[in-house]
Amino acid sequence: MDVPVTVTPQSQNGGGIISQNGDSTVQIVTEYLDENGNRITSDKEGKHNPIELEGYEFSHSTTDAKGNTLHHYKKVTPKAPQAIEEVPTTKTRTTFYNRSEVNTCSKNKNYQIQVQQN
Repeated sequence: MDVPVTVTPQSQNGGGIISQNGDSTVQIVTEYLDENGNRITSDKEGKHNPIELEGYEFSHSTTDAKGNTLHHYKKVTPKAPQAIEEVPTTKTRTTFYNRSEVNTCSKNKNYQIQVQQN
């Protein structure tokens, strides 16, 4: 008496299930796709969680008709470095004089003179 048997072997490198359906063989993979359906990085055999990909943000996961896991990502724009306002490094010395001292000081030395009105 013959008994029909269905065999579903595991893949050799750990994870991808290979199902045999008649003459066809299907290998389960995980794909990492951008918002246009383009591959961002190499597929991985088997079912895997989303991974961090530089320049992309994980969006959602789906499963296709073959049982493959599709992780969808959105392209992110890196934040531009913020400009740092430069502060002048020149030092200014301000000395206050009353009106009678202004003439004497300005003749002898190069000072910035501010006269305070009372």
